[in-house]
Amino acid sequence: MVGERWGDIQADLGPHTIGAAEAATLCDLGQRLYEKAPQITEGFVAWCAELFPRVRLPGGDLGPLTNSVYDNMVTMWGMVANGLTPEDVDPPPYALLWPRKMIQARVPLGTLMRVYYVGHAMIWHRWVQPELTELAAQGKDTTVIAARLHSLTFTYLDLAALRVAEQYYAAQQELTNPSSRVRRGAVQDILAGAQPSAAARKALNFSIDGVHRAWILWLPPTAHEQWRGLSALAERIHNLLGGTRYGEALTVEDGLTEMWGWTAATTEIDPAVLTKLRSLLVPGTADSDGINSAQVNPVRGIRLALGARCTGLSGFRDGHEEVRSLRTAMDRARVLPANVVTTNEAGLAAVLMSDPQSARRFALRRLGPLATATPPAAESLRSTLHVFLANSGSYQRTADQLGIHRNTVLNRIQRCEAELGYSVRSAEQDLLAALLILDWLPK
Repeated sequence: MVGERWGDIQADLGPHTIGAAEAATLCDLGQRLYEKAPQITEGFVAWCAELFPRVRLPGGDLGPLTNSVYDNMVTMWGMVANGLTPEDVDPPPYALLWPRKMIQARVPLGTLMRVYYVGHAMIWHRWVQPELTELAAQGKDTTVIAARLHSLTFTYLDLAALRVAEQYYAAQQELTNPSSRVRRGAVQDILAGAQPSAAARKALNFSIDGVHRAWILWLPPTAHEQWRGLSALAERIHNLLGGTRYGEALTVEDGLTEMWGWTAATTEIDPAVLTKLRSLLVPGTADSDGINSAQVNPVRGIRLALGARCTGLSGFRDGHEEVRSLRTAMDRARVLPANVVTTNEAGLAAVLMSDPQSARRFALRRLGPLATATPPAAESLRSTLHVFLANSGSYQRTADQLGIHRNTVLNRIQRCEAELGYSVRSAEQDLLAALLILDWLPK
């Protein structure tokens, strides 16, 4: 069933998996609707403007709405056509442009939400149902296909609506905190490639030209209803990373459930610091300093993507892009090793996970038979190989970590090399990335 993955944000709506023949039919149906995206957009915008007159910008401009609808239709039907799920796709470029303009025009949040939820019903009735009727006329049983398609499209639009709600509350917060708005604008300009002005540097009060570490902290999308203390947790993270002095820490909010941070980084992260960070993000635990995480983090499902040390203005941008890729990978992961993951730990896998289909192809090419062999034998070989590579090819450390005999490790690595057709030491980084991808990607 399609259920919550984290944050309790999805209801059980329909079958999570379907048969191969039905899946192929669903992909074909998605492709047909993808090709109709221009017509669907035109009809939807006309209907929406008639039902919700306030969706027009001053002067009657429907351009931002049209762009937003078209991008969402292309993304949503492309998702279905390629056999993906809402967790596998990123918001399209214009998805939030129109909602932001509506927020600025003081359109009520309830109106914006209705556009998404009533809109789903309208799209289903006007464009999806005729396609299903045609399939039924061809003798195909559409019961499971319809349930799966309804689940996918509703969940996609539900997540889109949640993003709008997040932006709405963030905009309200900015109205009451102008310094936060100025700081966020300066950061966005720098990330977009602008040179920081003297005024921007003053607003940021952070040594952009020095050595720093980027990170992203984020919560379940509905967490703004449970907790508003994101800044307190961010301050604690800065302190643990060493940003304790004036001008050593910078944070900006991206909505109410996500925060971008940069901390001055004079040294690499000590393993003990990572342990403290991971404890901090687990409600109800206490770190070695006696700080109970529930005091600053009573929300489950919180995650932290932590970057490597970078230098200067280009490093400010590059470090943020790296942790954004890692954040995307962590959200898409089937299994996460921890609630705090560093770019050094994720490596190439995090970059590749920004494109799930390419990542899967990469893993299959690198691992060959090891990727598709029948469990549990394949699982034991892959897990042994993963630990072996993570321990720099040490048979003894691998044996100790797995609790097996050294000769068993030796035998399994030899079997891996027989399956791969080459020495595992000749492609350690690629193999590690491929193994991580298989762990992280949904089945």
